[in-house]
Amino acid sequence: EFFNIYTNIYTALKDNQDYLNCYENPEKVKDYFDNTLKAIPDIKKAYSEYLDDINFELSLYTKGFSSEVKKIEVKATDSESEEGKFVINKSDENTYEYLLEIKTKENGMPITAEALKGTFKIEKIDDETRKATLVVDNIPDVGKVTLNMELNFSTNTDIENIDVSNSVDIENMSQDELYKLYTNLTNMKIYPYVSQYFE
Repeated sequence: EFFNIYTNIYTALKDNQDYLNCYENPEKVKDYFDNTLKAIPDIKKAYSEYLDDINFELSLYTKGFSSEVKKIEVKATDSESEEGKFVINKSDENTYEYLLEIKTKENGMPITAEALKGTFKIEKIDDETRKATLVVDNIPDVGKVTLNMELNFSTNTDIENIDVSNSVDIENMSQDELYKLYTNLTNMKIYPYVSQYFE
C-alpha cells in the first residue's frame, strides 16, 4: 500500500543518523519527518477514496551493489486495470530521460500511449548555480518544447514576506472578478500550451 511504503521510507530516514548528518540542521530535518509521519493518518483519510483501488509499485535499479540509482520506475494500477508508469532513467552523469506511459483498454483491446516523454539535464556552474534544460518531446499539437533554466541556491537567507493582506479566496470572488481572472489567464502567451491540462 502506498502509505505503508511512504511511512516505511520516512521512518527509515528519520532514524538514519548518517543521512540526517548530511544536512546543516539534522534536528530540523528529523522534526520534519516526525511531523509528516504524524500527519499521514489524516492524509490517508482524506485521499483514501482515491487511493484504495490503486496499487503502487516502486522499483529502484542500481549499478551493481553500489547505492548509485540508475533508474526509478513508479507504476500505478487501478481496479479497472488501467496502468500508469513513470520512469526516470539516468542516461549519463548529468542527463535523465523520463517517460510517462498510460495503459488502458478500449473495446477490449489494450492501448499504450506515451503521455509525456523527454529529457532533463542539470549541470553545475558553481556552488550556488545550476543550468537546467527540460525537453518535452511530445506535447500534443505543439511537438517538441525545450525549457532552459538557471537555478540559484542559497542557504541561511531570509525569505521576504509577501503581503497577502489584499488577497481574496476564490470562493468569495464575484462573477465579474472571476471573469477578469479568466480573461487575464487566457491572454497569457503560454495559455494555449497548458489549457488542455485544465480540462
